[in-house]
Amino acid sequence: RTQLGAILAFIGMAFPALAIIYRLLFSKSKTQLRVELFMAEALTIIFGVCLALITGIGGPGQKVGDLYYGSWFAFLASLVSACSLHEELRKLTAVHHVVCNSSSEEESKKSQNTQYLKMEGALT
Repeated sequence: RTQLGAILAFIGMAFPALAIIYRLLFSKSKTQLRVELFMAEALTIIFGVCLALITGIGGPGQKVGDLYYGSWFAFLASLVSACSLHEELRKLTAVHHVVCNSSSEEESKKSQNTQYLKMEGALT
């Protein structure tokens, strides 16, 4: 368990390093955020497994101490990172849809008229 926990922790340290390099080399885009989100989700799963192995019954971090708190901190930090990236991607996608929808003036007028006509038809 200890060796597997150490291997997973090493992998967990390599993922953020790759994410930092990727962010420095490429501009911010939906693709970049999706790659980072995938890495953060994978990291959360890895740290979740590591948490179960290390702090579970019979594990080396079973007793409350540095290893116990460090394992929980790594898992929660990766979870918060994944949630933050998910929210950032959702906002970027929402802004993209608003920009695309508002770019056509005729379409917006048509939808406004249609909505008005639907309301008018409901009253008669």
